[in-house]
Amino acid sequence: TESITTLQKLLILRIARNDLEVVHDLTYLRSLKCLTHLRIDENPFSLLERTVPFAVYCVSSLDTINGNFYNYGS
Repeated sequence: TESITTLQKLLILRIARNDLEVVHDLTYLRSLKCLTHLRIDENPFSLLERTVPFAVYCVSSLDTINGNFYNYGS
């Protein structure tokens, strides 16, 4: 089986509208060191206030999340 580590050069990931409920699952994205654009909106966990900051914590290379520029530390 392949793991997410085979996607290390991935720049854009869209996992919106996938019925994702567990925010902690975003930790699996940590190995995606080149990821700059992530869409996780329209998932049940996206209603939680901590989801976006946690995603940015997990993937510090992000420039945009859910189509919005994100500045880590803002």
